[in-house]
Amino acid sequence: MRWFRRTLFLGVVMAAAPTAHAQEEPIETRLEKVAGLKPADVRAFFATLRSGLASGNTRAVCALVAYPLPQPSGPVSSAADCAARYDDIFTIAVRRTVGRAQFDELFVAPTAVVFGYGELWFARCQGVACPDGALRITQVNGAGDGTLKPPAGKTLLACAMAGAGGGRWATLTADGDGGAVLRIWMPSAGLHATSPPAILLKSQPVSQPASPRCAFRTHAFTDATTSYTVVSETMCAELDDRIPPMGTVGVVTRATGGAAPDTIWCIQ
Repeated sequence: MRWFRRTLFLGVVMAAAPTAHAQEEPIETRLEKVAGLKPADVRAFFATLRSGLASGNTRAVCALVAYPLPQPSGPVSSAADCAARYDDIFTIAVRRTVGRAQFDELFVAPTAVVFGYGELWFARCQGVACPDGALRITQVNGAGDGTLKPPAGKTLLACAMAGAGGGRWATLTADGDGGAVLRIWMPSAGLHATSPPAILLKSQPVSQPASPRCAFRTHAFTDATTSYTVVSETMCAELDDRIPPMGTVGVVTRATGGAAPDTIWCIQ
């Protein structure tokens, strides 16, 4: 029987692992402190957007956009233009991301609030187009080929390590350029460690991924003696005939020198 690496839950902070402090705080606190937004306004926008996309209400969704909206095929100039290009803008990948999103999993940056890896961004609208300062969609990234770059600081993985790396804690954080930072704390660091990690490695963006779907979801890290591979999306890599233990949220492969690689399970 063939098993696949499980999804590394994005933006979810596991209670058993250290993680970026900005994402440990409640979403309401992050919205106010980081983005200067009122949680009630964001909740209302979140609900309206999800309802509009779920029901296919083109007019309602396009009314939430700040124009002009950048798109690979050219800027979207108006609500009428949005309606005409609706399926090209709000692709299945975008709708799926918004539909699966939980309010408290939104990533809050100083300039915007972000769904998923960055499929959709919204912020306080500025200028004459928005005299009321309403929340509006500022970016929609519908590419389903794995080329999307998660926003800097977003937690891609936070877990306890089992198996060969037993007892340690790990976080994987996006750098905003398609790469990521891997931090591993030793057991003595305890929960929610504030001390420097024992291992701190940075990956480069994946330039030519074997699978376009997994372009930014596979990260490779190397230090003087050891290499690590972290896969952060379902189906990106196979685990031949190995059954993940209960509670697995991800897998790290570690190779030292010429020795056979170790499988390190990441668990909640």
